[in-house]
Amino acid sequence: MAALFINTQLLVGILFSCVWSKDIGCKLTPFRNDVIQNGFLWNCSHQNLDYIPAIPTSRNITAVDMSHNNLRRIRKDTFTNLTPEVEILWMNNNRIKTIEANAFVGLELKELDISSCELEHASISSGAFNNLTHLRILYINNNSFKSYPDDEISKLESLGNLTIDIFPGFIFGEKFLSLKQLGHIKFVPQGLITLTNSSFQGLRNSPIFYLDLDLFNHVADFCEDLSEELFCSFPYLKGLLVSFGMSCNIKRILRTLKCLQGKDLEYFHSSNNHDVYFETSVIITDSDVEYLRNICIKELILRNNDIEGINFKLPLGKFQSCLQVLDLSSNNIQFSSNYRLWMTLILFTPNIKVIKICCQNADVSNSRNRGYSTYNDRVYKRRVMRNRRRDPYHILLPQTLEYLDISNAADIRTQETNIVVRAINLKFLNISRTEFDIQYRARSTFVSLDFPSLIEMDASYCTLNANFLSLQKLTSLKTLTARKSDVIVVSSSVRENILHSLQNLNQIDISDNYISNIPRNCFVFQRNLSITILMDNNDISSDVLAAFQVLSNISRLYMRQFNNDWDIDDFNLEPFHSRILENKKPSRSYLEMNRGEDSA
Repeated sequence: MAALFINTQLLVGILFSCVWSKDIGCKLTPFRNDVIQNGFLWNCSHQNLDYIPAIPTSRNITAVDMSHNNLRRIRKDTFTNLTPEVEILWMNNNRIKTIEANAFVGLELKELDISSCELEHASISSGAFNNLTHLRILYINNNSFKSYPDDEISKLESLGNLTIDIFPGFIFGEKFLSLKQLGHIKFVPQGLITLTNSSFQGLRNSPIFYLDLDLFNHVADFCEDLSEELFCSFPYLKGLLVSFGMSCNIKRILRTLKCLQGKDLEYFHSSNNHDVYFETSVIITDSDVEYLRNICIKELILRNNDIEGINFKLPLGKFQSCLQVLDLSSNNIQFSSNYRLWMTLILFTPNIKVIKICCQNADVSNSRNRGYSTYNDRVYKRRVMRNRRRDPYHILLPQTLEYLDISNAADIRTQETNIVVRAINLKFLNISRTEFDIQYRARSTFVSLDFPSLIEMDASYCTLNANFLSLQKLTSLKTLTARKSDVIVVSSSVRENILHSLQNLNQIDISDNYISNIPRNCFVFQRNLSITILMDNNDISSDVLAAFQVLSNISRLYMRQFNNDWDIDDFNLEPFHSRILENKKPSRSYLEMNRGEDSA
């Protein structure tokens, strides 16, 4: 019945569109959005109209689109052709010079768009918004205001959503205090903006829970006068996004959080902030986190802010106890320069679930000269003694941690040689393109990963420098990607027993490793699994092929672009359907194998 009703509405709409658009080109179509659930849209956009034409009175017209026309003056009689049922009116992109008093009399609008209309303060007459007592959404951005028509906007006491310009010298004055229903505001910057502690003072009565202050490259004087009390006018905040682009760096932005101390925020996002006059990378110090440490933030995202390192005292109080998601990707972080502090920050954040610190672009040599990592003789001697005894050095990641991304994270160093890393609830791990330099004055190094809940792991292009590696406690692992990776291969040979106990593995990609040898018992724990194996671009030999004989239920085996010549008759193809495909590159060929039943 619902589908029949909608189709009937659509048919009626098409018929009315044909009738009413004969002279003026307006169209009638079914319409619904967050404001209106069922109704019709009278669309007269792009018709070069300087008036509002009569609308079909026999239908429930709830929305009218008069955008991109030639309306110049909104008078009391402009909307005589509209009915009180119209709740949405779009008049953006007209050339409106004046909105007269009582212009919206007779309407009960809930949404009004008068953006991009060349409006100035003087364009809006006293009493222009008298009849908009039900208005919930207003777009008044991209106009020519030098000061706000706050006398009229202050009358919109039902307003909940406002999109408005901010311009040089802007200020939300005391008259905005009447907007006690305003929960969402979007700022559209026009020119270079100066932000002071009084810029938003008139919004302090508005229950704005989530604020997006994206002023990319629009802050004047490179944030020189940026106030620490900038957000005092937003007492209801639950989420904050700040992005200033090349105007100033993240250190200045962190100092604006003074008035948010003691609050609980769902998120604080501040990415892509840079200082064109700040030549060296950013080190986050105690002064920078003075206010941050007193705010409960569940999700912190500080991507691409030129951060090189941290040098502050732990713990970070309320902030550290609340943090669940941390994203420091695309910075210049030198983990080796102060790895003890980084590890402490991660290990003693009790509710952390997601850590993303991938894609660091740092020059490793720089951090080694900065002197942030200093260890006294007593600590050094204790480590040497532990290494001699080979007592394991346990790294216990927080029990809440589920997602860890430290890909492209430059050089991560440690002096330990026998390491056990445990994270009981970790489900996703990405360490691709990261170098773990763990060899230090020792002939043998041991690494054991104890992640019993891990489902997916990407260790491609990873350098580990460990003689012995155990994955046997990754008992839930389903997908392992290790292209050109030390995690799988040592000296062109797959590590002994590396896949043992992985009885849930259904896909493994070990391409590009130049593998010439696989132990015959490598896949014994995957004997009966329906598994897909990718072995592209390796040095395939009969010894390699022999390791696959144990797989009685293999799903797919890809060995394309292999480098060595070998006789296919040496391999038992009985469980497989095989086909040799011609390769565009000379002296190589593709081999793709699928189980016989797959190719039937």
